This record gives sequence, C-alpha cells and structure tokens, in this order.
Amino acid sequence: MVLNLKGFLNGGNRVIEINTTLDFTNEEFSGVRLFAKPTAVVGKVVNKADVTELSLVCSVVINKPCDRCGKETVKQLQIPINRILVSEISDDENVDLLLIENDELDLYEVCFSEILLALPMKHLCSNDCKGICPSCGKNLNEGDCGCVTKSVDPRLEALLKLLEAED
Repeated sequence: MVLNLKGFLNGGNRVIEINTTLDFTNEEFSGVRLFAKPTAVVGKVVNKADVTELSLVCSVVINKPCDRCGKETVKQLQIPINRILVSEISDDENVDLLLIENDELDLYEVCFSEILLALPMKHLCSNDCKGICPSCGKNLNEGDCGCVTKSVDPRLEALLKLLEAED
C-alpha cells in the first residue's frame, strides 16, 4: 500500500487514517517464513504545525521454531511505529526521521522493516524452556532423558582424577 503525500508534508492541519492489512506471509527472513497470517496495521499520518508524524501499530502473528527446543511456536506481537516524516534529511538528523521520496510512503516497506527490527532476539516457546539434551537430543521440557551431562573441562581432568582418588 502506497500513500500519496503530495502537498501533505507542508500543508495545514491534516490527518490520514490508516486501517489496513498487509500480507507478509510469503516473505522470508533467515530462510524462515515468519508470518503466520496477514498483519493488521492501524494508525494515522498527522500533519500539525508543519510536522508530519506517522503513528502505527502492527498486530503481527509470528510462527517460528523455539530457539532452545525447536518446537514450533506462534506468538502475537503488537509493534508500534512512530516516525516523523521528512522530505530531506541532513547527516546530523535524528534516527526517528523517515525520509519520504517522491511524496510517497510505501507502508509495506516501512512496516516490514520496522517489524523485523522490533522482533525479539530470542524466540522461545516459554521463558522457562529447558531446551534439548546436548547428548541425545531429547526435548527436556517433556521430561528428563537420563543422560549424564556432567562434563569436565579437559584442562581440569587431572584434578578430577585426584579428587576421585581421595574418595
């Protein structure tokens, strides 16, 4: 969806209401299709006192394997986007500014990049996810596997032998 902002950036008090759906389901990020369903985008573009501000909230449903155990996990996120729209930018400007070229704002491009930037670094099925056993690969959230996971740093192995000899 492209918004035509011709004459809007420097005009009087104006508002453009935005209530749309953007389909990112075919987009891939790091080889994974993250988006489980189309994204609802609600907000507005407001020009007041010669300052044009974009305020949006994107309702995103992310479908991705858990980073610890690999279980497919679906999470819903509300991602706010607040930027000031400008037609030209100097090198020392604020990062909250969004440059508008040819008086057009591509909502698809803006929302997609902002959503990717706002995604959590780790995608977990739950905050207390135990992950998988490094020896047998069993999901530790489903129960203990019985593997001996006590490992010793090879540099300290001789010290362990001394301690075992004392027992």
